[in-house]
Amino acid sequence: MLIAVGSVDTLMVSSIGESAVAAVSAMDSLNTLFINMFTAIGAGGAVVMAQYLGRNDETSAGSVARQLLVIVLALSGVLSALTVAFHKGLVNILDRSGDGETLLRSCAYLRVTALSFPFLGIYNGCVSVFRAQGDTKSSLKLSMAQNAVNIGGNALMIYVLRMDVTGAALATLFARAAVSLIALKSMFDTQRRVHLLRTGRDIFRLERKKVRDILRQGIPAGVENSLFQLGKILVIGIVTTLPTFQRAANGVCNVVVGLANAPGVALSFGCVALVAPEVGACRRKEAMRLGRKMVGMMYLAELPVNLAMALLAGPILSLYALSEAGRAAGAQVLLVYALVSVPLWTPALGLPFILRSAGDARFTMAVSVITMLLLRVGACWIYVNALRLGLMGVWLAMFTDWAARSVLFGHRFISGKWLNHSCITEE
Repeated sequence: MLIAVGSVDTLMVSSIGESAVAAVSAMDSLNTLFINMFTAIGAGGAVVMAQYLGRNDETSAGSVARQLLVIVLALSGVLSALTVAFHKGLVNILDRSGDGETLLRSCAYLRVTALSFPFLGIYNGCVSVFRAQGDTKSSLKLSMAQNAVNIGGNALMIYVLRMDVTGAALATLFARAAVSLIALKSMFDTQRRVHLLRTGRDIFRLERKKVRDILRQGIPAGVENSLFQLGKILVIGIVTTLPTFQRAANGVCNVVVGLANAPGVALSFGCVALVAPEVGACRRKEAMRLGRKMVGMMYLAELPVNLAMALLAGPILSLYALSEAGRAAGAQVLLVYALVSVPLWTPALGLPFILRSAGDARFTMAVSVITMLLLRVGACWIYVNALRLGLMGVWLAMFTDWAARSVLFGHRFISGKWLNHSCITEE
């Protein structure tokens, strides 16, 4: 449901034309870069909180939740202000196509969606707290509400008011604002195992030790996610040199594969609630057992959805207003992706969640940054510019990155070294 927010924007603006699809997909990459920064902080806080809950220390867990919300709100607010102030420069860095129509739409979409960053910060902080307690139902309900508002807003602003990509951006802003306020209200529910007290002093009072524990996990994860996304943005810069139909096909394929990987990602989020408490309680054998079970479940979840994507690539792409050449390029990408994703997605992108749940954030950061910059970006340049493989070269570079990550993360997991970490600093 979270992925569907961006998917709906891409789908609904496709009725405007390929230029609109290219603009939205390119700017969503930059949005994701910034969003990943405070999402990673939220995930880091959730790991620390879950480890405290494994020790049955609910008071400390509540303190971590409070520090987490203050940190993500401050960070997202700064990122929002900077993006709004420098949105034109950012667009010019990202899009080197020289297409004036696409550039104008990119500026409009980025400027408005950047205003939603503080709401996303609050939302991600709150749902991280919910997930650490094993409460994923609240996150689902909030995501469903967000999609309902976003779809309704898109329909009104794009089809009725004819506001182009600005309408899609405004609908996203309103949807994120609404669910963030609902999520924040839920944080004061005293029926929850971890909740906030209704005093301003309690909410904004920072504790150095708790902040340090959160940042020790959140900063490496934030650097990892941000540099990983930065690498993807550098790849987008290469993609913008391709013909418009290939750029549009690339944006649509990113949306489709995001939905196809949603089951694996969902299981990855569960690692915090399952593995982290066992590590916090020093039950390492149980943490390893649960980790192995999660790996098996990810493989089982990835197989049917990727098979379905391969078989239904044509009908799926027909939902988007792509040209015939764009649909053909997209179908080729989705077929190859389905074949490669089943064996490589889980060790490359699922295992890091398990490692971080135990506090092994620095290792995952180092591997992700190195493989992204050396393999995905470097290989992409070679495949596209030297070997002239076009759009398929972009995706082959990603598969090269995945192969290296699979080997390194797989060895780390099997060795058990990831269990020798703890997120909790002793007094």
